[in-house]
Amino acid sequence: MEQGFIDILQKLIEEQGKEVLLNAANRKGFLADYTKNEFKKESRFLLQALNVGVQREIDASQELPICKKQQIRLLHEDHGMDENIAADVVDTLSFVLRGDTTKTEVQGRDNVPDNKTIQDQVAEEERLKKIERERQAAGVEQEKGEAEERERLAKEKAEREARAAEAQADQVARWRAKGRCPYCGGKLSLFTRKCETCERAERLAELRNMSLNDIYGNYGNTERAAKARVAGEEWRAQGLCSYCGGKLAIFTRKCKNCGRQMSY
Repeated sequence: MEQGFIDILQKLIEEQGKEVLLNAANRKGFLADYTKNEFKKESRFLLQALNVGVQREIDASQELPICKKQQIRLLHEDHGMDENIAADVVDTLSFVLRGDTTKTEVQGRDNVPDNKTIQDQVAEEERLKKIERERQAAGVEQEKGEAEERERLAKEKAEREARAAEAQADQVARWRAKGRCPYCGGKLSLFTRKCETCERAERLAELRNMSLNDIYGNYGNTERAAKARVAGEEWRAQGLCSYCGGKLAIFTRKCKNCGRQMSY
């Protein structure tokens, strides 16, 4: 690393102590203050090594040469740092923390990494970060698309169920108006009121006494229920059956169409 950057590290340790590199949570801020936001590439590589804990291993090691090689291998193999840069960072930490001036030899290492090596390393890091950002953005878009698809399917299902319920309500209303079984539309026995097709008689008495308003309301069609209620009131005002609009017998006041007893 450049001598100017090493001098700044020595001044930082002299004024703040070694703890600023060993354990301080705000060492990034100290480094930015002392470098005055210069030496950005060197600061980035140094902080990467500090975050891994290289400085603590160097400060506590009894076998410094072996320790330095281990830390260089760690930075290179586990964290993707160029081997020459890793060696330079480790040697710099060894110098400012332990006063060690020896240079660790690695295969193909120059005494000082040239600017092209550092630039290539930075460019590779930026490329990997860009790939990660694009991958995350694609994941967000995929999740958004899946959520929209689930919402669309749920809406279509709700619309199908609403149409089916409306059709069922219409069918029940037509069968009931004709005095037929509200379950299947079959013919009802005159005396037992039991369906001759499906043989169901349960709830027929209840259904016979339900208005169109009630039937549509039970199926969740409030618009049809409101129209049925108006129609029932108009039929009643005309002296007709308020359930189906059929004519009433003069004496019994029963509907000639659906057979229901009227009280008016």
